[in-house]
Formats: sequence, structure tokens, C-alpha cells
Amino acid sequence: PAVPKACFPFVDVRDVAKMHVAAMIKRQAAGRRLMAVSEMLSMKGFAELLRETCPEKAKKIPKIELPNFVVRLSALFDDRLKSVVADLGIKRRVENDYVTDLTGVTFRPLKQTVRDSCDFLERIGKM
Repeated sequence: PAVPKACFPFVDVRDVAKMHVAAMIKRQAAGRRLMAVSEMLSMKGFAELLRETCPEKAKKIPKIELPNFVVRLSALFDDRLKSVVADLGIKRRVENDYVTDLTGVTFRPLKQTVRDSCDFLERIGKM
């Protein structure tokens, strides 16, 4: 029913694959660490995007954020939350222009990735 106040990087796996191939081919990318990130988004922001993109499946998507102390306390008893504790309340920025400059890969908008993912999951009967 609720999500932690945490932000995470998102990227389309198709863009990751393109970036890997481009990094192997482009000389200027050799030896560079490349971040495959389209956007940083909070879990609540992702839930809102999912609800907007796939409204027909929105009834189970969380609408509220849990207070940080609730997540920390719950993490003592729920291993799934332990990995989120370090990210609580942290808002990171991502600059991926250098990746596009080095590889020529432009990352898809997250909304398109979510829509394509919903369509795929519906097609295979998992949603």
C-alpha cells in the first residue's frame, strides 16, 4: 500500500544493450565508466508514472510514501527493506550527456519504457 522515500536510477534494458555494443565499438569510450541511466525517480514518482501509463492495472499501485522511521523499523524484521534504508531521503541527480556524446546512444524516456513493459507483460499473460 505504500513505498519508501527513496530514489533509484531507471533505464530501458534495450538502451543498456545498445550502450554496451557502442562502448565496444567506439574508441573514445575505451576505459571509461559509463552510467546507463535514463532518469532518477522516487519510488512514489515511479508508482505515479505506472498508474498514469497503465491505468487499467492501477488499483494495486501504492499511492503514499512511508515515513523513513517506519521503513527503518520495518527493515529490522523484513529483509526486503534492508537494502532500501541507505537510500532513504537521498535525491541523486544523473547527468548522462557524456554517455550519449561518447556512444551516440540516446536513452528512451522512462514513460515509453514503462508502457512497453506493461504491453509486454500483458502479451505474455503476466499482468
